[in-house]
Amino acid sequence: MVTIYFVHKNGKQTEVKVPIGYTIMEAARTYAEPSIDEIPADCGGCNSCGTCHINIKEDIDKVGMVEYDSLENELLETNMEYDRMYSRLACQVMLEKKHNGIKIYLRDMESI
Repeated sequence: MVTIYFVHKNGKQTEVKVPIGYTIMEAARTYAEPSIDEIPADCGGCNSCGTCHINIKEDIDKVGMVEYDSLENELLETNMEYDRMYSRLACQVMLEKKHNGIKIYLRDMESI
């Protein structure tokens, strides 16, 4: 199990414990109680809608930046709050032991 922290726009943090091998999107939709509304994940994790856009600031080195010539990057570039250095799709980040304690910054619901 790893513990990750979802940081809401108002500064509140939601702690979620999730087994290794699941995505950040699955942590938000399945393991968070209640589920994290800021990650609607309309496509269910198929890397086709971009509604699970998150920012990973302090811990991006543990996750890695999005690949420039990827479908993930194409989806992210069209979203508000896109930041080349920190933006990722939650459905594309598989949780590993090294991710224990990372902070996931959520976006405004109005910008989705």
